[in-house]
Amino acid sequence: MNTVKLFLILLAAIAYQSCASDAYRDLELPIDTGNGIHYQGVFYPLSSLIIKKKEFTTWNNEPGIDISLSSSDALFNADDPLIPNPKWLDVNYFSFSFEAPYLKTSSITFVPHFKMRTNKGYVHSVLYLGTTILEYYDANPENLTVSSLVNINAISADEIDLDFEFTRPGGEIVIGSYKGGYLDVSTEE
Repeated sequence: MNTVKLFLILLAAIAYQSCASDAYRDLELPIDTGNGIHYQGVFYPLSSLIIKKKEFTTWNNEPGIDISLSSSDALFNADDPLIPNPKWLDVNYFSFSFEAPYLKTSSITFVPHFKMRTNKGYVHSVLYLGTTILEYYDANPENLTVSSLVNINAISADEIDLDFEFTRPGGEIVIGSYKGGYLDVSTEE
């Protein structure tokens, strides 16, 4: 009889412990839904977006669109987008480009060019690389992707709403979104 009681007490303790541990699984912090990147449980904010349309040229045989997101205000000087502002530290940066004649509401299921870095720095045009999360031509195969998706949910003359998901070769998923104003530095010829 003592063995049966001991067995029942042990069984009850195991059942209680297993149910109690389930409660802690649901206490995971919610994902921030603001503008930014989610990677390995960390949220990296983004606050600005720049669009540049590329026209057909001898060197660029397909029209395309470059989109750059950053945690700093306008990553480039609006008068000359190729000159970085003098000093930023701990910049989160994500850029991608794809072939399209113009930007419209759509889903881009293959993003051929992408670069995502966190804690990047610029001081007087000198680039400090920070941590690379994704890069399409990286020698480290972990920074490549096996799938990519960018959804441009809405775009108007002064605002854009997009979200993205990239899967790294090890199965890690990088997600994020941006909804807000943008700067278009395309040149019309």
